[in-house]
Amino acid sequence: MPFAIIAMSGVLVEDIGNNWGAVYLRDTLGAPVTVMGFAYVVMVGAQFIGRLLGDRMINAFGEVNITRFGGALIFLGMGTVIIAANVPMALVGFGLAGFGCATLVPSAYAAADRAPGLKPGTGLTLVSWSMRVIFLISPPLVGALADNIGLRLAILFVPLMGLLAIIFARSLRIRGRGR
Repeated sequence: MPFAIIAMSGVLVEDIGNNWGAVYLRDTLGAPVTVMGFAYVVMVGAQFIGRLLGDRMINAFGEVNITRFGGALIFLGMGTVIIAANVPMALVGFGLAGFGCATLVPSAYAAADRAPGLKPGTGLTLVSWSMRVIFLISPPLVGALADNIGLRLAILFVPLMGLLAIIFARSLRIRGRGR
């Protein structure tokens, strides 16, 4: 289900910011303890702003375009985190990715719930389950990869998920069933 890929793209940004942002700033960029939590704060703050503006952006530019824009921001933002040479640069990346992921999960939920051929709530349930699976497997997977190849390379798949959101954005253009 393409909606699940879009939703997973969004929640992976949240997961990396929540579970690995502070570790990344400390271990990869040498951030002091007083700064470590800012990866999460910046990511969630940008996501909050994106959620506040999300409906207006979707109404103005369309759900597909905003999802593509969000995927591009995830790609650019997490790519910036990965190549960051310093903490401020990484924080900009976390902010871009947080803003980019803001509308992905709500849009995926809405599209999945209107998917033709499914009973009301079924598509929404499938997308929600897929997100829970990502929340369960990504932290230990990233940790295992980080132990072997370093955290910078371990999170390389997150910007690629942004590209998948761009590719699958068109799936949001479903008419759905009449209610």
